[in-house]
Amino acid sequence: MIGCSRAPASADSAKVHDNTLGYDSALGQESAQGQEIVLTKSTPFNTMFFNPVKDDSMLGDPWITLHDGWYYYTQSGGNHIVITKAGAMTGVSAGLSKEIWNINSQQGLDQIWAPELHFYGGLWYCYFTARQNAADEMRRIFVLRSRSGDPMGEWDFIGKINLPDDQWAIDATFFSYKERLFLIWSGWKDVSEGPGVWRQNLYICELEDPVTVKPGASRVKISGPDHDWETVELPQNEGPEILVSPNNRVFCIYSASFSKSDSYCLGLLELRGEPTDPSCWQKNDSPVFRSAPAEHVYSPGHCSFTESGGGSEHWIMYHAAKDSRSAWDRSARIQQFYFDQEGFPVFGIPRSTNAPYTLPSGEKVNRLLYEAEDAQLTMADVQTTEGASGSGVVKMPELNSSVLFRISVPNAGVYPVYVRYTSSMPMTSQATLRINGERKFNVQFRRCAITGVTTSDMGLTVINVELKAGENDLEFSDSRTIGIDCIILDL
Repeated sequence: MIGCSRAPASADSAKVHDNTLGYDSALGQESAQGQEIVLTKSTPFNTMFFNPVKDDSMLGDPWITLHDGWYYYTQSGGNHIVITKAGAMTGVSAGLSKEIWNINSQQGLDQIWAPELHFYGGLWYCYFTARQNAADEMRRIFVLRSRSGDPMGEWDFIGKINLPDDQWAIDATFFSYKERLFLIWSGWKDVSEGPGVWRQNLYICELEDPVTVKPGASRVKISGPDHDWETVELPQNEGPEILVSPNNRVFCIYSASFSKSDSYCLGLLELRGEPTDPSCWQKNDSPVFRSAPAEHVYSPGHCSFTESGGGSEHWIMYHAAKDSRSAWDRSARIQQFYFDQEGFPVFGIPRSTNAPYTLPSGEKVNRLLYEAEDAQLTMADVQTTEGASGSGVVKMPELNSSVLFRISVPNAGVYPVYVRYTSSMPMTSQATLRINGERKFNVQFRRCAITGVTTSDMGLTVINVELKAGENDLEFSDSRTIGIDCIILDL
């Protein structure tokens, strides 16, 4: 598990491979030229990280929170809800995961969207959207409640939250304000603004407790898509999240325009008074976070917020599209932001996946980076590529091409290995991974951002591999569509 206690590998981890050497798959043997193959050169990677931090199928609506020194992560996930526990914000791809609930036992529900975890009164609550009876107009908000203060423990399905007016509702978020409880969500006024129009507004109502609407509470509209930047392709406000500044200014950050468009972005409301009074929510005139073509980042949206360094740093997690017009093929990224002197959040521009960034403050990791061009190469080519961690990426033009990393770990066990790569395929590719010349399995590589048939943008996949104490060989082969930039070992 990321951020946990495995001892570091030996400091004298190795010399650079002579890439002309032959290879015998048995550990400890020599090449055909009589030269021993030594460990692949490694570099400590304990102060930087690469985006994306999460990239897998159906990824959307990434949500993260920090509690008692642990990060808890969840996302939209088909018909189940999975929580990942990680000791590092940058480690959510490789943390300890647990399915806390699935809809197999709940007849008539499907398509879980936008789960969120909220801790209140010593228990956890998970709010999510599900569709009823396979009807799009029947999407509603549901809630789970933990049986203890441990979110990795057991949960109970409480059921649908009976919101006022019982209209289409998604993307609920919960918050406490001046000892009162509220829920904000995205919804239609009624079906007349649903199919064919798809106009989504933000609504609020007061709660009696985290699972019950306060008796007599009304559904109050606090925002609608009334600016040009909120109506591109479809008029939509969704994905609301509460953000409180250090000087207690209260903001609602939300997503605007159609999520498949390049114009999908984040807008901002500020609460200035009574939460259920629409006039007390002041909207910013322009987006606060939007596509950055120069950085090759498109459609940043549906965010969540967390902290690092004991609250000294503020971080946003969001999903963004793999490329212009790549719609719901997305990955999750993190980025530091700050509050100005008046307490207004400044997000800047979303940054490229092609550069390393400083690790969140206080994040303690023990990672080694191995450049693919330093590995043992068989019929493989090093190609200079913008955004690569070293001088380039290694392509495998023939099916019998291979890239072999010889690494060392202090103890036997399962280790997360991050693979940073490019892909020239519009869909998922795969490669063969052999461990110590024996164990063989297929590794999936999702598409990166594609321009024509080549790409310089990087993707990330994480493999949990079982290794023995001491030297181990990781050999990638059988893929002409990916290029390996580097692997990062989490010790």
